[in-house]
Amino acid sequence: MVGASVSSGWVALVVAVLVSATIGWRALALTLAVVALTGLGTLRALHSATDSNTLRAVVYGVLPWWLGHAAFTSLTLESAGIGLLFGWTYRVLMESGDHKPVPAGLFLSQVGVAVVLFAGSQFVPAFVVGLAIAAQASLRSFLVAHSFARRAQAWLMLAMLVCALAIA
Repeated sequence: MVGASVSSGWVALVVAVLVSATIGWRALALTLAVVALTGLGTLRALHSATDSNTLRAVVYGVLPWWLGHAAFTSLTLESAGIGLLFGWTYRVLMESGDHKPVPAGLFLSQVGVAVVLFAGSQFVPAFVVGLAIAAQASLRSFLVAHSFARRAQAWLMLAMLVCALAIA
C-alpha cells in the first residue's frame, strides 16, 4: 500500500514538472515552489504531529492561482494580491473545522477582491463576487459549521472563477 502511494507521488511529481516546464519557466518555478512547500509541510507534520493551515492555504489556494495566471501571461501585482486574498479566505474556511468561521476573516478578504475589481472598472465581476459573499453570509446564518464549510467552498470557487476570467 505504501509503495503504491510513493510510486504514485513520484509519477505525479514527474508529470507536474514536465507539464509546467512545457508551459514555461514561470509555471516551472511555481510548481517547484509547491513541491518545496509540500515537502516542508510534510516535515513539519512529522515533527509536530500537526498540519499548518497557512501552509495548506498557500499550497491549495495561492500558488495554484498564481500558476493558473502564469500559465497564460505574466503574473501581475493585481493577480498576486487577489491570489493572496483568496488564499486567506481558504485558510479561514479550513481553520473553521467544527465551528463557524469568524465573519471578518471570511468576508473581508473577499470584499477586498471586490474592491480591487471595482477599482479596475470590472463592475460586473465585482457584483458577482459580492453576490457570492452574500450567499456565504446567508449560509453562515443557517447552516451548522461542518456543512457550511462544504457548501461555502462552492461559492468561493465561483468568486475565484469570475475573478480569474475578469483579470485574464
